[in-house]
Amino acid sequence: MTHPKSVSVAYKKVNDIHFFWSADSHLTGLLATATEIPTVVKEVSDQLAILLGGTWAPDENTKSVLQELETDSDNVMDCLPTGTSFIGVHWMSEAA
Repeated sequence: MTHPKSVSVAYKKVNDIHFFWSADSHLTGLLATATEIPTVVKEVSDQLAILLGGTWAPDENTKSVLQELETDSDNVMDCLPTGTSFIGVHWMSEAA
């Protein structure tokens, strides 16, 4: 099975829980939650491997955003424009 080289994933933090879900219409069944970003990033990567095959990891921009969110004391989510309820991030398929 051929799978895409990247997928769009939506992110939102609610209280102390990090939520990730599919933002691509061709990808269904992705939902990961955890209180720690490294834990939920691994869960997203593991779920993508199950759903699409291969090995997956956040792209460099996403890694940077997640690192910022992990140490975020000002709550970046509160700074989003009105009506914006999530941040779009991307996962890339890693070469075999």
